Amino acid sequence: MPLLSKVILVSQDPRLSDEVHDALSNGNGATVAVCRDLKELKGRLQADQSMVVLVDDGARDWVALGELEPVVNQYAHSRFVLLTGQRSPQILLRSMQIGIRHVQLKSEIAADLNVAVGALVNTLNHRQAARGSMITILSAGGGCGATTLATNMGLELHARQKESVLLVDGDNHYGAIGIYLNIDGRYGLNYLLGAPEKIDSVLVQSTASHYRDGFDVLLNPIVEKPIYGAEPSAKRFGELLEVCLQSYGTTILDLPRPSPEMLHAAARVSTLLLIVMQPAVKDIRMARILMNALEMTGVGPSQILVVVNRYQNHHNPIQLPQIQKVFTTAELFCVGNDYVNANRAATEGLPLSQCARKSRVAHDVGELASHCMQRLQTSRNEVQTVS
Repeated sequence: MPLLSKVILVSQDPRLSDEVHDALSNGNGATVAVCRDLKELKGRLQADQSMVVLVDDGARDWVALGELEPVVNQYAHSRFVLLTGQRSPQILLRSMQIGIRHVQLKSEIAADLNVAVGALVNTLNHRQAARGSMITILSAGGGCGATTLATNMGLELHARQKESVLLVDGDNHYGAIGIYLNIDGRYGLNYLLGAPEKIDSVLVQSTASHYRDGFDVLLNPIVEKPIYGAEPSAKRFGELLEVCLQSYGTTILDLPRPSPEMLHAAARVSTLLLIVMQPAVKDIRMARILMNALEMTGVGPSQILVVVNRYQNHHNPIQLPQIQKVFTTAELFCVGNDYVNANRAATEGLPLSQCARKSRVAHDVGELASHCMQRLQTSRNEVQTVS
């Protein structure tokens, strides 16, 4: 594939366009795509968000004016290169802070640009090939066991597959995953959402706690005040999720109390969404509301799995056939009622597989993990068939 097919130049200088073309075309007749400003660039990136973008700072100091930063954040799949007449420490520092991957001196375009752009195009190809899957776990009511399921299902997935797993605590009110796994940390989700620099794989992996080899946990600890002195930005939640997908084979997102913006961001990138509920009227109503909200964001019924937690075959006031009448388009999965062992695991800060391996709830969570793996594999096969 010619390098120029993955390159966009933002410049109003025709001579610079010719220099870039000569450096990257290798005589194959391809031409460089040129945008005159950032507005035109955003229109181009709507069609293909995985591009190498060369930005000329000659006509306008995009970096100093701060106009480039929101574009870099919005199109996290693309790689941005600054073409500048001088490579001062101030330019390098500011470029690094907003997520620019390379600062190229214009005087050295002929000698260096081909190698730099080639390396960035290779990372784009790797990102596309290595994009993982996300399972989002939603709660239909307080105390329904969603976080317990998210924590233990993440560990079961990790035990059953070779891919790396990231467990994300998305509860901004009471992030309990750290307690469930006996992990203590000051840095986590809100640290990333309030960070001044661009969120990338290195930042996510260095912020996450390493619980086991190939299993990381992104905590959400409650701190007295934001670490950066500013409130975390929910607008960056989608950016963070995209980076998680590129950094891990499977991401498990525990999202019990999402804002509408966070729910939409999670729905957009999740392969599978679990709605966890107890067999109670209030939970059934809330689960139905959540399902309607997901469908309004474009999520299909095949992406939703309703998990009926703490279910007893003979002692529930609402039995499974009655629940199935409410969720006619979604699949249901039951997890048995074993509150004693689930509570014991949370109290001791240990996974169910370690402190109650032979319990019913541990067995059912393992079956749930296997079922989710099958759903993920089916989705991946469908994507490969389409492509």
